[in-house]
Amino acid sequence: MTAGIAEAEVFEKHRRHLTGVAYRITGSWTDAEDVAQEVWLRWAGAHSDVDRPGKWLLTVTVRASVDRLRRLKRRRETYVGLWLPEPVSLSPSPEDAVELRETLAMGMLLVLESLSPLERAVFVLREAFAWDYEEIAEALGRSPATVRQLARRARQHVDEARPRFAVHERAAAEITERFLQACLDGNVEDLLRVLSPDVVMLTDGGGEAPAPKRPLVGAREVLSFLAGLDRKRVFADATFTLDYVNVRPGIVTSMRDQVQSAMTFDYDESGRIAAIYVVSAPSKLAHISRRIPQ
Repeated sequence: MTAGIAEAEVFEKHRRHLTGVAYRITGSWTDAEDVAQEVWLRWAGAHSDVDRPGKWLLTVTVRASVDRLRRLKRRRETYVGLWLPEPVSLSPSPEDAVELRETLAMGMLLVLESLSPLERAVFVLREAFAWDYEEIAEALGRSPATVRQLARRARQHVDEARPRFAVHERAAAEITERFLQACLDGNVEDLLRVLSPDVVMLTDGGGEAPAPKRPLVGAREVLSFLAGLDRKRVFADATFTLDYVNVRPGIVTSMRDQVQSAMTFDYDESGRIAAIYVVSAPSKLAHISRRIPQ
């Protein structure tokens, strides 16, 4: 086996994990793939001097992801309308820990966006992947004491802002189906049964597709918006597919075999829909309906 083939095999063994780490830190699968490619190029030039390939690859991935996130945050300051993470067709993996799956959910990724890049990296590595403080400190080039402080701040903020109620996957799938059917039937009463009175709807069109530029708050305001779409027959020729979006049951809308939007949800303590996340910016939909490995 030649050296080039061997180094490629080592990298491919880790690529899925590296991309998953980068996605949780950046909130963009496209950028996560770019980070993985950057790491591959560095690995191809450095592998002969590396004793522990897995650790080296993860360390370089984390640092590259933090650098990428810093650049992304500057761009997001001028983003048109509401910004949401790039959605992906990810289904839950039973062998993964709850914390690992949770950091892929749209609502959690949105909470993580409010952290600093270093806080976000520390939170992801500590909570999702159970790294110890010394490992994180080495990866980020910081002291363990600094990492502990970053972890405390990140955990406090996430605990205050995170979606608090978990719903069993089967129940989430049922309520997603009920929501879709009620929308298709125009059944307001059924919609009110599945929506929390305080439901919030966030829609990301990125200036590329029509979308509200502020959150819609409350069931009545959300219903008014949905009714307007129905009156205008915006999705008269659309196909609606129940599918996983960021490890949660969701709805993918397509027209003429082109994905138009991806929708996923958070829930309240009664199992009703508490938050609706809709991404309709075409540039963010490349990884919907293309099954992504975690």
